[in-house]
Amino acid sequence: MAQHFLLSARARTLSLKSIFRMDEDQAYEAFCNIRWHETGGRPVCLRCSCMESYNISTRRKHKCKACHHQFSVTSSSIFASRKMEFVDLLAAICIFVGAVKGISSLQLARDLDCQYKTAFAERDLRMMKVRQKISGGFRTMNGAQNFATLRSFISSARKQGLNILKALQNPEMLAV
Repeated sequence: MAQHFLLSARARTLSLKSIFRMDEDQAYEAFCNIRWHETGGRPVCLRCSCMESYNISTRRKHKCKACHHQFSVTSSSIFASRKMEFVDLLAAICIFVGAVKGISSLQLARDLDCQYKTAFAERDLRMMKVRQKISGGFRTMNGAQNFATLRSFISSARKQGLNILKALQNPEMLAV
């Protein structure tokens, strides 16, 4: 019988214990290594895929040398507008990925000592994890982007208290 992934050594590469021992700079570096693992943590422009960029250290952003686009490690991700520290973001990822049957927003709020609304906003992570488990990952980048766009729209409609089917039929009713 094959060993469950959560019991393997690969699943233990980033533990909660090691995350909470990190300071904010170490957590930022770990987040960069996770985001840009193909380049060893070196930033890649999201617009033109250039690997050369300037570091704007006062704001933890990067500026592409080719197209001058400014981006951060959380740009174009589900963490793009989050105000949580990188230690807490890594802990949330670790808790979600390690939870075999999922975790409630209230439990996450208790574990990370944050407001329920903050943990509720992280709920969108859960759907992405479920989708990847069901399909074995996204087959194409286009399929992943379409799924993320649709999930974002449905999540926004739900948070505004709209009927999801009516919002999909008439996208103008969703307030931006």
